[in-house]
Amino acid sequence: MKKIFYYTLFFILTACNSVIHEENIIYVDIDNAKSINFSEWFSKVEIIPLETNRSSVINECYKTVFANQRFYIYDQRQSAVFVFDSVGKFLFNTLSLKGRGPGEYLSMSDFSINRFTGNIEILDAFSFAIRVYDKDGSFIKSIRLTQDLLPLGTFQQLSSDLYLFNSPDYEKTKTTIKVYSIRKNEIVKKILPLPKNTRHLPVTNRTDFSYLFNGDVLFSYKFPNNDIFLIDTMSAVVAQYKYNFGRHTFNLKKLPTNRDKTFYTLNPQSKILVYFRKVLMLFFLQKLILEEKF
Repeated sequence: MKKIFYYTLFFILTACNSVIHEENIIYVDIDNAKSINFSEWFSKVEIIPLETNRSSVINECYKTVFANQRFYIYDQRQSAVFVFDSVGKFLFNTLSLKGRGPGEYLSMSDFSINRFTGNIEILDAFSFAIRVYDKDGSFIKSIRLTQDLLPLGTFQQLSSDLYLFNSPDYEKTKTTIKVYSIRKNEIVKKILPLPKNTRHLPVTNRTDFSYLFNGDVLFSYKFPNNDIFLIDTMSAVVAQYKYNFGRHTFNLKKLPTNRDKTFYTLNPQSKILVYFRKVLMLFFLQKLILEEKF
């Protein structure tokens, strides 16, 4: 498994050296990829061992956030967040906060560290609420949500009032992102309509990918595609960036709609994009760096 990871990482780094930028299209020449030095991308490699005891055992690391000089690790199977300091010392977990009582959460679809307050926010989809705790796990308040947001998957803060909610049900939901106002307690905008022909495509992640970067939100679909979206946190305006892999480019619009599931899952170009999913995000970050968006 380690060898596969190293080979994949090497392929990613060598392919990135062939990226050409032209407006919002990023060209990647996979066939003529050139080697680059590891040091051109990373200043150092550091391993931080996490303290292990009966309270800190993680079953499945689904998401990791580093904020407030702490590591927050979401264990989806245990529906809990495990918190470690910057050197790996275990601080606490949220297992004791699970339940139906005051200040407790019934489910955990996602969690986030609020970039404005530093608080821990847990998306409790079963209760239609966001449970808010301080950085040490003490309950602060609950933010009530409307059922119009269902199905609830992941979320990101746009501002102190606006939140982005991702709807993971691709068969029933026509739009991907819903912008929700906490003050108005309503959906104020729906963005990113779903492309067609996505129902049977192999997924490259269990949910759509969103990432807070330089004050904006980066978003990509969970199925093979060539798009990255940059969502402005002030107005929820979307900028679309498209990748061109030459003859390897996956064209979703050209897929027939009347074939069985195996056609889509075994499609050669579809398989290629499975491996490129997170490579696309790496390419996009490089584009932002080169354009000095920091």
